[in-house]
Amino acid sequence: MFPKQHPVIEKRGLGTYLIQRAVNDAEGSLDFYVEEHLFHLAIRLPSMAAQ
Repeated sequence: MFPKQHPVIEKRGLGTYLIQRAVNDAEGSLDFYVEEHLFHLAIRLPSMAAQ
């Protein structure tokens, strides 16, 4: 999903890479799928009340 981690990649995929890094840092999960011309992204983060 994220083949490179460099900010000068013709500006492709960097935004999603940064989102996944933030989700991983928060111990959450990120799922995605592509349907026709739509990109669906689901992010789950732990509740702050649980901490």
